[in-house]
Amino acid sequence: MDNIPIIIVICILFFTLISTTSFIILNIFNKYFFKKNKKTVIYFVEIFNVSYLTLYFLCVIIGNNFFIGLQRILNYYLGFLIIGITISVLFWIVYWGFNIFQKEYLLIRKRTGIILLLIYLFLISLSIYNFEKRIQVENFVIESNKINRNYSFVQIGDIQYGSISKEYMENVLKLAMKQNPDFIVIVGDLIDFENYKLEDFNIFKNITLPIYFVNGNHEYYHDHKRIVSYLKQQSVVALRNDKDIFNNEIEIVGINYSRSPHQLQDKLKDIKLADDKFSILLYHEPRGIKFGVEKGFDLMLFGHTHGGQLFPITKLIDLLYKYGNGFYQEGSTKIYTTDGAGLWGPKMRLGSQNEITLFKIRGKNNTK
Repeated sequence: MDNIPIIIVICILFFTLISTTSFIILNIFNKYFFKKNKKTVIYFVEIFNVSYLTLYFLCVIIGNNFFIGLQRILNYYLGFLIIGITISVLFWIVYWGFNIFQKEYLLIRKRTGIILLLIYLFLISLSIYNFEKRIQVENFVIESNKINRNYSFVQIGDIQYGSISKEYMENVLKLAMKQNPDFIVIVGDLIDFENYKLEDFNIFKNITLPIYFVNGNHEYYHDHKRIVSYLKQQSVVALRNDKDIFNNEIEIVGINYSRSPHQLQDKLKDIKLADDKFSILLYHEPRGIKFGVEKGFDLMLFGHTHGGQLFPITKLIDLLYKYGNGFYQEGSTKIYTTDGAGLWGPKMRLGSQNEITLFKIRGKNNTK
């Protein structure tokens, strides 16, 4: 009950945001190309968005299989808005550029509006295709004199079961197994809805090699204790500010997610690394990285950002995070932030990709 005022405020802000965005998009096309009554646009925006939010929250509240599927369809609307506002802003930039030279009349044609609409539909189709196409497998080779033989493992992040289907989650894990890894690590956000059950994760029971898991922010939204309990029953190793040793040569450290920027600094103080073992840090969000570098990790793995998922958010991620997506190196520490195997919201990607990552660690006795 104490959260009701916060939920109401969030709903009002969300409605204001999507209504403003959709009005800007529609008014661009209407004002410059079709010249209908402006009130008609306003009425349409209000009625459509009230209907959308009502249906969306009905899906969240009821949460059965039918409404979860319907919610995934409704999520596309958010992607449509992001692409639409991007095209609108770019049009405004071009329009005012033409306006400086008093040539804006060259753009105010119905033909231009039709071209923009076709570009909009093309980008929507492309972004949906980019999600639906085959999941990419990124490959990296790391050499280390701390291990005696070669190892390989797969990093998975941000599956977000709920936003995507159980079948999709299982396909991600099957693809990971096809890489013949020695172990698998999951850097958080495995789930993204309330109604998950123990049997939803039965596929983990059929995977005989070790799987290491750390919480992401979405686990905390949806009862992180329950998901950890379910995974442990499926023989997944949940690392919560502790470590595990693989084959006596690789140290795998997992830190619980926290919004605090000092989480890594605080939790790594109590963890000691062995100088003669290859060390891997698992944490959900690429923040506090300097503390892991100072600690002396050989490899640090993150997720959370989704690579921005859709342009232009892909560029915003570069501003928000120094290590927002991809491979980096600081001193002797290698860093990788995955775009994620799944995603939040609309099943659309533009400027990012659905991926898992295969790491091959070559030891000092490597002959290949």
